[in-house]
Amino acid sequence: MQIEKQKYIDRVEANMQEEIEYLQELIRFNTEQDKPVKTADGEVYPFGKGVQDALENILKKGEEMGFLSKNVENYGGHIDYGTGKKIMGVLGHLDVVPAGDGWSFAPYSGDVSDGYIYGRGTTDDKGPVVAALYAMKALKEAGYELKAIFASDEGVTINFTAESGIGADNSIGEVRNTFTTE
Repeated sequence: MQIEKQKYIDRVEANMQEEIEYLQELIRFNTEQDKPVKTADGEVYPFGKGVQDALENILKKGEEMGFLSKNVENYGGHIDYGTGKKIMGVLGHLDVVPAGDGWSFAPYSGDVSDGYIYGRGTTDDKGPVVAALYAMKALKEAGYELKAIFASDEGVTINFTAESGIGADNSIGEVRNTFTTE
């Protein structure tokens, strides 16, 4: 399917304020990786409650945009648009390293000042994940079809240099399985 470049650019510009506001919302989740949490009903959040909340939030946002989403055993998820055997994967993660000290703005505020958004994950990797999601939305609105993947733990995106421990090998396998078995 051919995409008209200007139609895509118009959609990106039309969605810009919504995208900024959603990035601010996602930054407000404290997604410092934590110990696994087991809920009363036995569900496990492998990277802690904050990361889980952010994962569920972005999957819901994808559904609100008209995409299909799937949570892959809380290790990650994907947001799908389109059909067919070819897949364009956009990998990203929602966890962040601890904030530390010395912030001019609260690390989980998502404050905007002088045209910049401040907070943990703004550039690594919540900002790029949100940009990819909204690019997908603009492509959909412009008539193009594709699929994106979002992960809850950085290890998913860097399989061979995982710093996140056991989550990396298990996560990438779970995400990979969703594409080979469905």
